[in-house]
Amino acid sequence: MLRIPRVRLLLTCLQRSYKQYKEMIPMYKQADQHRRDSLGKDSLIKELRDQLSAAKTLQSNGVSAGGDTADWKIKFATLL
Repeated sequence: MLRIPRVRLLLTCLQRSYKQYKEMIPMYKQADQHRRDSLGKDSLIKELRDQLSAAKTLQSNGVSAGGDTADWKIKFATLL
């Protein structure tokens, strides 16, 4: 006789757990999408940082247009 109430209690708990699980599925999917988006953005940030450091290196070597312009202005000013 004690088995029937225990089985009912177990079924009730399982039904409640399944209902909570079904309610949480959209939130899990949304969290997974945010995780995937952040991974993509992390790789983009790394790529942009690499490009920026490469551009700064070129600029400090005077290869960029701004560096060339400044050099030519100084040379022209010394000629005058």
